[in-house]
Amino acid sequence: MSTIVSGFNAAAEEYLHYAHIQKYCANSLARWLPQSKDCRILELGAGPGVFTNYLEHWEKNVCATDASEAMCKLGQKNIPAVSWKQMDARLPEKGPWDLICSSSMLQWLDEPGQTLHNWKSVLAPHGRVLCSLFVEGTLREWASVSGISAPLVWHSPEFWIESLLNSGLSIVRCESETKVLYYNSALDALRTIHKLGASSSPKLGAGHLRRLMKTYEKHYNSNHGVAATWVIFRFEAVVSS
Repeated sequence: MSTIVSGFNAAAEEYLHYAHIQKYCANSLARWLPQSKDCRILELGAGPGVFTNYLEHWEKNVCATDASEAMCKLGQKNIPAVSWKQMDARLPEKGPWDLICSSSMLQWLDEPGQTLHNWKSVLAPHGRVLCSLFVEGTLREWASVSGISAPLVWHSPEFWIESLLNSGLSIVRCESETKVLYYNSALDALRTIHKLGASSSPKLGAGHLRRLMKTYEKHYNSNHGVAATWVIFRFEAVVSS
């Protein structure tokens, strides 16, 4: 976890410039936000405020958090209307919270089943979790040409459904979506992934990396650009009665 936090600290200043898929995920998840403004909201893994933008109307009923101190400082600067706090998403502060939100973060955490159990424990009766994350099939192009293991295991939607049920949460709705983004080159695609902070830096020689980039472009270039696939799973879950 400390390695991931360090990566996000280093990436904070440039994060928003490269966060195309995160902005897409945030906008899509925001469609499921409740209409009522009378609820206490905890956002986990808020980063510099990509999803927090959609919570601004709740103002002081929102606590936006991130494990990265640098991300919290940027978030506070970008969206001062809500409260900001540095917090480990695996161990959220006691609420009780009516709604826990998280966009494009949960896949990075180890022990996801225990994390969901911890989230459930700080929710109010009938409290809810609203979340999007990346799942199996994400960045499949880079994996196929490089043979380099991802910095984490991309779990399947079925894994997350089972984890939610085991944690004592009931699923209100869920869906999977495959989103392909296109870049000017394979190098641009890899640079974007790296600049988002949570990817580890593979120890590759310059010559090896150039060969991989050529292979990537040979197989995945098109009239639209060089493809990078993201598979998104989003869900709304409620505390089981």
